[in-house]
Amino acid sequence: AYAATLSRLAGQQAVVIGSPVAGRQHFETEGLIGFFLNTLAIPLNTDALMTGTALIEQSKNRVNTALVDQDIPFERLIEDLGVTRSLHHSPLFQAMFAYQADVSEPFALADLVTQQEILGSSSAKYDLTLHLRPEDDGSLSGSFEYDCDLFNEESIKRWARAFEILTAALVTQPEATLQTLP
Repeated sequence: AYAATLSRLAGQQAVVIGSPVAGRQHFETEGLIGFFLNTLAIPLNTDALMTGTALIEQSKNRVNTALVDQDIPFERLIEDLGVTRSLHHSPLFQAMFAYQADVSEPFALADLVTQQEILGSSSAKYDLTLHLRPEDDGSLSGSFEYDCDLFNEESIKRWARAFEILTAALVTQPEATLQTLP
């Protein structure tokens, strides 16, 4: 749904979405303290004649393919592809999708009780990032982080609503073509 929304907003069929991965799939790194985050670049084609089911299947396949090589550092991928770096934008993609599946539970240490707080960022790392996380009731909640030099709050609110509408349509009409969905 995010790829289809971005495709419509950009007026192009091909989109590449970045997504962070934890980088802890090896037993040897499980006990280590540190930051092992890596970024995957997921290319997607959102042909208007494609069905929602086909888009979901393509997304699943592309994510699984990218996960096979998740140990390759993103910086090395950029280097190997010969992509020219710029201070103005991220190479390969400008949109990020971050799904936080492991929402931390509060824990106690003696008399100290902790809880997770969702904090905003003072600067966007990408043009547009969609953050989603599961809620206790099975629903999803999320937020958009965006570059204020490129977009304004009203545009982001419209895009968020468009994303919600398209997502709902994909769920209720998965065999409809993307071009027929609202």
